[in-house]
Amino acid sequence: MVSKVISSGIHDNDHPRYLRDIVITEYGIADCGSKTDADVIKAILNITDSRFQNSLLKKAKKSGKLAHDYEIPEFYKNNYPTSLKHH
Repeated sequence: MVSKVISSGIHDNDHPRYLRDIVITEYGIADCGSKTDADVIKAILNITDSRFQNSLLKKAKKSGKLAHDYEIPEFYKNNYPTSLKHH
């Protein structure tokens, strides 16, 4: 299984901050407009499938995009397909 969230991130040369908008997944919406790179990464991690959050978080820390002590808030750590409510 592979995450659809690309860990290499958005390159500033390709997508300037003013062109960032929103990212939508089955787990929520990340408003990326006018945010720093770190805040965009945090917002996207919050709406990422939890099966991939830890590996993506480690890559972000290793690349220096997030502080080494940053942790995904507990509220967002239950993003599993089985936890989705069907209406």
